[in-house]
Amino acid sequence: MDREKPVRWQPPTPPGEGGPRRRRLFRRGLPAPLLIIDVVDVGYVVFVRVAGELDIASVPQLAAVLTPLRTRPCELDLGHVPFMDAAGLALLLTHQRETHTAGGSLRIVAPSRAVRHILAVTATTAVLLTAPSPPHP
Repeated sequence: MDREKPVRWQPPTPPGEGGPRRRRLFRRGLPAPLLIIDVVDVGYVVFVRVAGELDIASVPQLAAVLTPLRTRPCELDLGHVPFMDAAGLALLLTHQRETHTAGGSLRIVAPSRAVRHILAVTATTAVLLTAPSPPHP
């Protein structure tokens, strides 16, 4: 039996940006993940960068990353999200409520045009973009 060997895959770095990236292991022929999610913990805050479409198919992937961060101050960069539907918005609002209850915070930074549009249409801009800033040392 001839099995295919795993291939190392790393998401591309947007121009002008560097920083740590998580490497993922995929087998040839399998689809790439729906979202590319980078998590950087700097101690006083956790930065989460999301790239890809945030919709009903990809919400569980982001929820799995955000759920353990409920007790921490978290900044969510949605600048590379070209599309977000109601399922994505519901996840953000639910997580915002849960983090507030658990003592953490969620703040969206650098939302893409598509994200800003859905927040404006649903009148949730004030709820998600004006969360308290995380404490700085």
